[in-house]
Amino acid sequence: AFSADGKYLATGANLKIRIWDVAKGSEVNVIPFESFPQSVCFNPDGTRIAVGRNAGLVDILDLAERKVVRRLQTRMGTMKYLAWTNDGRR
Repeated sequence: AFSADGKYLATGANLKIRIWDVAKGSEVNVIPFESFPQSVCFNPDGTRIAVGRNAGLVDILDLAERKVVRRLQTRMGTMKYLAWTNDGRR
């Protein structure tokens, strides 16, 4: 998923969330993750990432703190697609 300004790309694989600088083509942040990410999505201001998981879980990661700041349980299965509202509140 790209950040709103297009400068960064977030990917999730192999128990890690990676943040890439698009212009340089290099990693700028690697955050260990406790499960295999199914989807990732930057919030509008680029400070947090929603990470979809199996069993309907969505974790909100704070990029500065490099940790999960909120976990949401949905009634859905694997969270393959995520999006934030324009104001970033949901």
